[in-house]
Amino acid sequence: MQDVGLPVDGRSEARQRRPTDWAAVLLLLGVAAWHFLTLPSCFYSGDNFACRAETANWLMSGHLGIDYALEAVMGGTRQQRAGMLEQRGQYFFENDKRGRFYSKYGIGYTFLYLPPLWVQKLIVGRVELMDSSRAQIFLLGVYLIFFALAVIAYLYAIAGLYTDRKRTRVTFVLILVYCTFVWHYLRAPTLEIFQMFPFLGFYYHMIRFMRGQRAPGPEGAGAWRNWKHMLFATLCVGGLLFLKTFFGLLIAIGGVFALFAGPREEPLFVRAITNLRRNFWRYAVLMALPIAACLGLIFWSNSIRFGDWLNMGYGQWVGEDGLSHDRFCFEFVPKAFAGFFFSKGNTNAFAHFPVFVAAMAGLRRFGRKHSEELVLIGVIFVVNLVAMSGFYFWSGEWCYGPRYLLHILILGSIPFLTTLDRLPAAANPWIRRTAVGVMVVAFGWSFQMQICVNSFDYFVCHRVTPLLGELKQDRINDYTARTCGFHRGYLCKDLLAYRDGGKEFYPLKVLEEIVPADRRGFIQRIEAYVKFCARPNFFFADK
Repeated sequence: MQDVGLPVDGRSEARQRRPTDWAAVLLLLGVAAWHFLTLPSCFYSGDNFACRAETANWLMSGHLGIDYALEAVMGGTRQQRAGMLEQRGQYFFENDKRGRFYSKYGIGYTFLYLPPLWVQKLIVGRVELMDSSRAQIFLLGVYLIFFALAVIAYLYAIAGLYTDRKRTRVTFVLILVYCTFVWHYLRAPTLEIFQMFPFLGFYYHMIRFMRGQRAPGPEGAGAWRNWKHMLFATLCVGGLLFLKTFFGLLIAIGGVFALFAGPREEPLFVRAITNLRRNFWRYAVLMALPIAACLGLIFWSNSIRFGDWLNMGYGQWVGEDGLSHDRFCFEFVPKAFAGFFFSKGNTNAFAHFPVFVAAMAGLRRFGRKHSEELVLIGVIFVVNLVAMSGFYFWSGEWCYGPRYLLHILILGSIPFLTTLDRLPAAANPWIRRTAVGVMVVAFGWSFQMQICVNSFDYFVCHRVTPLLGELKQDRINDYTARTCGFHRGYLCKDLLAYRDGGKEFYPLKVLEEIVPADRRGFIQRIEAYVKFCARPNFFFADK
């Protein structure tokens, strides 16, 4: 009798004996070491404080909502408390019926912050609701390294879908992360890092499922190994829903592409009818049921926190005109498109993600080899771009780079793998040398910008430039417009040279020329503030 517990073919045995991918191991170890050495020392102002306050309150009191009576004893500085509670609904949903503040952000963030805050409570004995201690920033930094490694692992796995060359895969991951503003959001203790790895996980498992549906024989449409990826893709979307219901767009996109997945020689609608006839219960159990369960839990959470199961928590924050700051309107789309692709400055996608530009060179070749996957990337990109551009705060406000495009810019850069993979085999050596030279210059510049930006507090430009603007000096105004007008890394570069290299900071030099000798104290106060803003954002360097 055959032993069903043993492999019955060479392919199964090969899978069991898969060798260790040492390139991946070394990549992950190197990234872990680098992120530990560059742990941030600054907290990220804004929404993440609301999520952590809700988590801390849960740990200390046993319930999610923060009682209105606790407003005066929330911990943190008075400025932090005032900034978080000044405008109704900006960070917290104020549930007057229950008399409690609730974080207006996804309930998933509250759960994700449990491990580091629980460890802090275990060590220190208490967690403040608006905690800004060195203990917490250290624990958060270490905790986020694991999420950064999950992102790196998925990027490496995605690269493996398109090339077998380990060198190409490692190079792609390192360029994508450290020569763009991805690194900023992998180390900053804010919310984007929690969204990145399930978003990439959805794409990876969706592609594995689509390819499996095309495969002939027992390894194809009927194999559990294939449908397992469909389940994982669904769970990734479910996880994203707990963070931000905006990602519900992926339910429709994933459902359509899963339904039409199959052999290329079959017409699309024939595939859909065949899939429904043969795999209806698989779609129901592995896709529809998990999503329905996630939505049910989210609606239940909304009814408790926001008083209504359809209330997502974003309706209370309104301006003087009575309109919601979180509103969606298509009239914002043209301005957002111009800001993302045609205007210089902090929202420009090309300046902050040069890999996306380089990916366009490999778009045609990538499309010839992976047409359906390029369509999936294109649909995710366009749908998310249009939807995100319709929000009032499409620019991301003070945050670095076009942060709301972060996930789709990563996906849009995947065709760059085709360029990287083909480059060593380019027939014309001059084309190869020119391409390498252009990439070295572009990515080298961008890497320098990332080093400069990540060396300081996340909002250093917004702390320094308003003060410089109040001086009302044309030369200083021209300087800030020049340095921050294209990429805020230029101002950070000058601040870095001033702080570490002893180089003169141009605005201070201008003040020394125009301010009378009897007002030297004024210059000293400005200089002291600039030095305070220019303190390093590295835990082991900021004593």
